[in-house]
Amino acid sequence: MGKKINIKNEQSFITFIQNLNKDKATSKHKKILRHIGDDAAVFSNFSEISVFATDAMVDGVHFDSNNSNWLDIGWKCAVSNLSDIAAMGGIPDYALVTMGISKDYPKEKYLEFSMGINEALNIFNCEVIGGDIVSSKNIFINIAIIGHIRDKNFLSRNNANSGDCVYVTGELGGSAGGLDLLQKGKNIEDKYSKKLIEKHFRPYPRLDISQNIINEKITCAMDISDGLYTDLEKISIESKVDIRIFLDQIPIDENLCNYNLEKQRQFSLYGGEDYELIIIGNIEKISSFNKQFNPKGKIIGEIVKKSSNPKITILDKNKKTYTSNHQGWDHLK
Repeated sequence: MGKKINIKNEQSFITFIQNLNKDKATSKHKKILRHIGDDAAVFSNFSEISVFATDAMVDGVHFDSNNSNWLDIGWKCAVSNLSDIAAMGGIPDYALVTMGISKDYPKEKYLEFSMGINEALNIFNCEVIGGDIVSSKNIFINIAIIGHIRDKNFLSRNNANSGDCVYVTGELGGSAGGLDLLQKGKNIEDKYSKKLIEKHFRPYPRLDISQNIINEKITCAMDISDGLYTDLEKISIESKVDIRIFLDQIPIDENLCNYNLEKQRQFSLYGGEDYELIIIGNIEKISSFNKQFNPKGKIIGEIVKKSSNPKITILDKNKKTYTSNHQGWDHLK
């Protein structure tokens, strides 16, 4: 391979793949508007722009096949892809589903899984049009969604600019709280814990508001799947900007009330799988969007400046830098 490649984590692997493709000059490549590095690929296809997204879930990593409701697994697999389409400002059209299944596992579970997928896709008028089924010792599911972009306007991680504000569309940390309860094996009796479990298994993609974001002429967004901090890092790298976040402005899920404040902060910053959106843009446009379409959202920070060495800074109420040993999700760590 020549020069040794140092793959330290998931992001460095993504950067390596980006570099393999960045110098291509084929006619097909020229039609690609956003390539590797965003929530989905975007390319011009005749009279409209198409958007593609794919996501995989693996038994033992994303779910536990022995203790999970397979309707919920199907729902969540579909939502993780639908959320990527929402993050690009797209409209989902079709889905391809690939399943790696164990011959020894009850087949009715796979039927439940398929029903869960269809339940989520049907809400957003998206149809499964194909896929594949293979035998596998380890159960896995991969869904690819094909959608389209209206009026050639789409959202991207690389459009953050100095002076923009950072906004999130809803409360964070609920899914991580639900996962924590499941991992501890606690009896779920109180209403707050039940709600956290529901948020973990049944997240909702923000396709309900993504078109309104575009209508406000906002162009930078990303969904929160790997954790707020980790996903902000991805935006900072793609846009080459420093980002400042105000800790006390982060909207924490109200159902985390049984946890202490520090634990709530850890879940909301590093938990992931909330599938809310990070939106970055002009503060007047963001405020207009928030007032008209999404009053539960909140401005949590700002883009400080363009930078060749992007970084994220979190400030507490005393304007002191907040640090934590926790990290968001990274498949290579």
